[in-house]
Amino acid sequence: MNYIPITLVLALLFPFSCKQKPTKHTLDTIYSRNGKPLKQTEKNINSSQVDWQLLNSKAHSEYNAIGKFLSSCTGIAIDAIGNNKAPGYVLTAGHCSMDQIRPGEIKVNPSTPESVLKASDFADTQPIRLFTKQMVYGSIVDRDIAIFELEKTVGELKKHGIKLLPLYNKIPRVGMKVQLVGVPQTGLSVENKSRMKEEGYIKQDNLRRSECVIEEVVPLLAEGILSWKNVYRHKCSTLAGGSGSALLTSVNNKLYLVGIMSTSTHKGLAPCIEHNPCEIKNGRPENKPNYHYSQNIYNLANCFDKKGNFNLLKPECPLLKPMVFNQ
Repeated sequence: MNYIPITLVLALLFPFSCKQKPTKHTLDTIYSRNGKPLKQTEKNINSSQVDWQLLNSKAHSEYNAIGKFLSSCTGIAIDAIGNNKAPGYVLTAGHCSMDQIRPGEIKVNPSTPESVLKASDFADTQPIRLFTKQMVYGSIVDRDIAIFELEKTVGELKKHGIKLLPLYNKIPRVGMKVQLVGVPQTGLSVENKSRMKEEGYIKQDNLRRSECVIEEVVPLLAEGILSWKNVYRHKCSTLAGGSGSALLTSVNNKLYLVGIMSTSTHKGLAPCIEHNPCEIKNGRPENKPNYHYSQNIYNLANCFDKKGNFNLLKPECPLLKPMVFNQ
């Protein structure tokens, strides 16, 4: 099947932002342990001030389905419906695939090159390479999301020790405790290599976890000529490379995927342009500097059939569909 372009109307609604050409997002807001934004300097990024934790394989193996993906983003291996015979899938932000997706397009089963998810991307181990077959869905319209099918089944991945993440099947509430887990890749040089080696760490551009709460479910977020519905505003720390990171919650000591890291606001930039989105409330744009926004995945499990295969044509699937499918 091929994609059909969809023309966006935001250019008419927000003409002041239409000169912006969408590119891969830059995420550069980190927070101190008291919730205040920190300036992005190498000293700050590598300091203990930042409200995040470098993860290791011994203490944090429950996060081993997350890793570096598409060279500059993070990907998440999921178990969509709990069927061991089903294909494994990787979720990431749609804009991470912008070499393959142009603004205003939705792609379904395009011809895509093989990609690799570096799962178990901890600081004290070498990652496990999981190869994809193809991208089965990609869009930066309505939701910023891309879905890739893996070569191995859910059962095969579990035999390899990968703890695939299930999808949260409820609407997250404001104030819900969440964790953002991903692989930020900016400014994370090791200042004291001997000390890091003694502690068992190889390098620092590995999985990190930041804890925060969902501060608001935003009905409409606009960025340049793009817009997304029902996104989650939060203040979990991340940097460039964090796009596609897993927004997780814990229920009865079990982790569930709630959302996918997408974009951020930045103090000092004009509002509503690329890299500085606006919340649209009562038809008026409102910019809140130094926040992060994660895409919702509510009801995404409805896009998979009983055998666990992705099926966009299921009536219950909430993802936006192309106007025409060409077989």
